[in-house]
This record gives sequence, structure tokens and C-alpha cells, in this order.
Amino acid sequence: MAKTTKAAKSRTTQSDEKAAKGSSQQELLAKKLKSLIKKIDTEGLVFLLKQAHVIIHNQQVDRINQEMSKLTDVSKRAGETKAKIRAPYPVDIEEGADAKHFVLVVAGKRKMLARDEMRKLVAICQTASSAENACTMMFNWLKTNRSDVLLDTGITNVRSATLLSLYNIIKKRYKVKS
Repeated sequence: MAKTTKAAKSRTTQSDEKAAKGSSQQELLAKKLKSLIKKIDTEGLVFLLKQAHVIIHNQQVDRINQEMSKLTDVSKRAGETKAKIRAPYPVDIEEGADAKHFVLVVAGKRKMLARDEMRKLVAICQTASSAENACTMMFNWLKTNRSDVLLDTGITNVRSATLLSLYNIIKKRYKVKS
């Protein structure tokens, strides 16, 4: 038991020494910076102040990312399974008369697609190597050709659950026609 106490004291002493060393190094650097401030003009001081804010922000982001990483690791070790991604609201496709047009329905909002547009989405979904690949290609095609669909349906990126649901519906219901 005496060994455990000595080991614990040794670890505490070592961490205290590191903190003191870091603190003294920080104090030395702060003194050097203070002595240089006298030589910097106003514009340079404004720039340094902005940079200090950026550095502080980045440190906060790094700290948050580390905490999130730890939480992710803990949840993986706990054996939690990844939940299936679901769209936050229902997604459906309705066919118009004689399949001349299609209506994309997302949360009650309706976006009409011409037959050629629908064929392009079907081709993307049926030929893609994976769902992720298809979602990326669909998002890029919609962004280029029908950005209104993205805007009105709330699809903001390639990892959108709504886009994945749309992919699953298209893949299941439609085949490529020549």
C-alpha cells in the first residue's frame, strides 16, 4: 500500500511540475509579447487582437471536438449500435398522368419533376456504386439543375436523411428505361 501512495504522489508531483513548467513558459512568452507591443503600430495591434480571437476560438473548437470524440468512443465501447438513418418526415413520389411528370412529396410540399428529370435521377440511383455515391450525385445534379427542389425540401447536403429516403424510393420503384 505504501508503494501505491508513493506512486500516486509521484504522478501528482510530475503533473504539477508540467503545469508549473507550462505556466512559467507561458509567462515568459507573455513578457516577450508585452515588450514587443510597444513597437507595433495600431493596425498591427488590431491584427494581433483579431488573431488572438481566432486562436481562442480554435482552441475552444478543438476542446469540444476532443470531448465529442471521447463521447463517441464511449458509446462505441458500450456496444451501442448505430441507428438507422430516417428522414425527419415522409418522402414519396407520385406519378402524374401517363407518367409525363412526377411529383416529389416531402413533408407535404410538392415539387414537380419532368419525365426527363426523373429519368436522370433514376439513372443515377440505379447505376451508382453505393447509396452514398448516389446521394452525392443526386445532390450535385439537383444543385445544378433543380436547386429549387433542394431549397423547398430542406435537403442541405449529401448526407441528408431526406435525400437517402428519396434514393431508397427511387431504387426500389423505378428502373432505367432507354
